[in-house]
Amino acid sequence: MQDIAKITGPNMGSLAKIQICLTELITSIPDPVHGVISLPVVFAAGKKWYDIYSTFETLSFSQKSVTTNQGKHYELTVEGFIPGHCSYLEYYFSELEQKKIVIKALDTNGHTFLVCNLKFGEIRGATLKVDYDSTSKISGLKGSKLTFSMLSSDRAYFYTATDTVTSGSGS
Repeated sequence: MQDIAKITGPNMGSLAKIQICLTELITSIPDPVHGVISLPVVFAAGKKWYDIYSTFETLSFSQKSVTTNQGKHYELTVEGFIPGHCSYLEYYFSELEQKKIVIKALDTNGHTFLVCNLKFGEIRGATLKVDYDSTSKISGLKGSKLTFSMLSSDRAYFYTATDTVTSGSGS
C-alpha cells in the first residue's frame, strides 16, 4: 500500500498521434516491468510502425475495468476520424479489419503507450471497426470513424523505448 500523490505537469486530453503494426509483422515485444516496456519492439525485416492520420482532436483512448465471472479484464479502445472517401481507403480498411493490430499511441502530454496484450507468450492485438458516413449536409464532414478495440488482461503498457528504423523499413 502507498499514498497516491497529485500528478504534476500538463494534463491535456486527446491523443496526438497513433501508429499501428499488424501482430504478424512484429517479431517480439519485450516483457513489461510494472506496466512499462522500456526496450524497443522488434519488427520483421523491413517492417516498422505505420502512421495513421486522424483529424485534430478526434483521437481518443479509453481503458475500462470490467469484472466478470472469469475475473477482471480491461476494455481498451482507440478511436479516430479520417476525413474523405476513396477506393484506396475502402480496400485498406477491409484488409485491416481482418487482422490483429498493435497500436502505439502518443498522448498530448508526451506519454507513449502500446495497446496490446502480452500474456501466455504471444502478442495479442486489437481489432479494427470502420464506419463511414457521408453526412446529410454539404457543410458536414464526411469520413470514416476508426475504432480499435480489444479485451485485455492488462492495462495498456507505457512505452518508453526509442524505436530504431533499419534501412529498408517501410515496406
